[in-house]
Amino acid sequence: MKLVEMKCSRCGAVLKLRKDGSEAKCDFCGAIYKIDDEDHNAEQRGYEAEKGRIRAREEAKAEAIQERIDKINEAREAQLEEQRKIEKIFSWFIAWLICFPLPVTLLIWPTKLKKSIKIPLIIIAWIAYIVLLYIFFDNI
Repeated sequence: MKLVEMKCSRCGAVLKLRKDGSEAKCDFCGAIYKIDDEDHNAEQRGYEAEKGRIRAREEAKAEAIQERIDKINEAREAQLEEQRKIEKIFSWFIAWLICFPLPVTLLIWPTKLKKSIKIPLIIIAWIAYIVLLYIFFDNI
């Protein structure tokens, strides 16, 4: 409670506060003034302040949770990107396998060439295939 010097509204003399603090009396003219130091809005202001504090705490929690969710989503997206890259490499591997060395092997084998020529040709085709794969996948 703020202490203020009070003056009588009738005569202007300084008022003296009673010991219990409920009234003030003018010693000069005898006027009595009731003192009401109760703040009627204190409870409402306290309630609003507490509500604001709780809201701020909940917003901070929600923000921290959202940050965690964002980090998890970023990690998940990175995993999916890595998985897509692996799937792309596998698809290219299968496509190269089907398009180059197997058909070459199947074309060379039934020919009338001697086995001493067929086998080195097939080996050369497969080595070329492996070198091409290495060059291609090294650039990815």
